[in-house]
Amino acid sequence: MNHIVNRFLFNGLKEEKCMVFLNMDMNRELFKYLWRTTAFHVTADGAANHLFDMFPEAREQYIPDYIIGDFDSLHSNVLDYYQAHGSHVLKDPNQDNTDLDKCLLHLHELSADRSVMNVPSDRLHVLVYGDLGGRFDHAFGIINSLIFAYPFFKDLVLVGPKSTMRILPPGVNQIERCSEFQSGDGDICGIIPLGGVACEHVTTTGLKWNLNDSRMQFGELVSSSNCMLFDSATVSAPCHLVWTLSTKWEV
Repeated sequence: MNHIVNRFLFNGLKEEKCMVFLNMDMNRELFKYLWRTTAFHVTADGAANHLFDMFPEAREQYIPDYIIGDFDSLHSNVLDYYQAHGSHVLKDPNQDNTDLDKCLLHLHELSADRSVMNVPSDRLHVLVYGDLGGRFDHAFGIINSLIFAYPFFKDLVLVGPKSTMRILPPGVNQIERCSEFQSGDGDICGIIPLGGVACEHVTTTGLKWNLNDSRMQFGELVSSSNCMLFDSATVSAPCHLVWTLSTKWEV
């Protein structure tokens, strides 16, 4: 059984948790919570501009360990500031990868260096602070990045003010709800198939509309706007699926 346990967002060893911050508008309180409960912080390119502007009164408290990207949108004064305060910079000009691809790939490589990180990637929980709102191409790019990188880490989850998203690997996945989530939409969840290939034999428990040996595919069946009824649910499938859960962050 593959256990997908959301408790690590609130409990667990801080040194095993890393935050990756994307270029987007921020919920200050959620950002501060994720920052203080993670030990390693990576900022994607232009996201450093947002970070620089968001806490002018406490800027020195939020210095990322690494800034990664091609720096096409990073302001020079922001780069100078963070470098002067100890941030490491990794410039990656590869235009075939998104900034999130680059952050996750380099994070995987950095975790192999004990002088940089004390935790190998297979023990690392990675929280990507981001959202699927806005441009559709960015949303699909983020989903693709999670699919690409999730095998590298112990856990990889996209965290936003209104929802979380993760990739479910093949097998039986147990998903535990946290009371701290304070769901804003009645624990609305979604199970989404990937790509154009059908996913056969999908079975769930603990949802309002359970699937029973169902076939999922775009153009046929997707389980959007479902709902968790209990504190845990299971999703069993022979292929990868996307799991989403609506949340209201009050931490």
